[in-house]
Amino acid sequence: MKKITVSIAEDNPFELKLMQNKLAGFPELELAFIATNGEDFIDKYSCQPTDIILMDINMPEMDGFQATKYIREKLNNSIPIIAMTGWSSKTETNKFEETGKNGVLAKPFGLDAFYETLEKIFATLPTNLNLKMNQKSNSLRNTRVRVRQRLPRCTKSLRS
Repeated sequence: MKKITVSIAEDNPFELKLMQNKLAGFPELELAFIATNGEDFIDKYSCQPTDIILMDINMPEMDGFQATKYIREKLNNSIPIIAMTGWSSKTETNKFEETGKNGVLAKPFGLDAFYETLEKIFATLPTNLNLKMNQKSNSLRNTRVRVRQRLPRCTKSLRS
């Protein structure tokens, strides 16, 4: 089965490493490329479109809002774009939706939040894309179960 390709726009090396580690937990996802600002992202995406975009909001040169607007207007109006932010208020969430984001992840986010956001996106894709992604989503669900089974369980009480 063809993997779901993911591209990341993130200028913080620490956050980027965390995201790469999270993606590694899902064998069905393949990281296509990384960009450290919106302009670089648009250049790379123009040459190598992906199935999903993870877009930081605060980046130098061109922020995530501007990059999303450009992608929606000039490149691909239907690509799922997930905003990643260290802050998120109701006002900002509305702004994410107005600029065409399909989901929002508050950094640092866990595997469950990442998976649930992907599930929501797959459920709301246009029919032609949803059919393509549905099998991939089922595969992600199975991977999530396998990953959670491998995670160590905390058996110590925090109160002790």
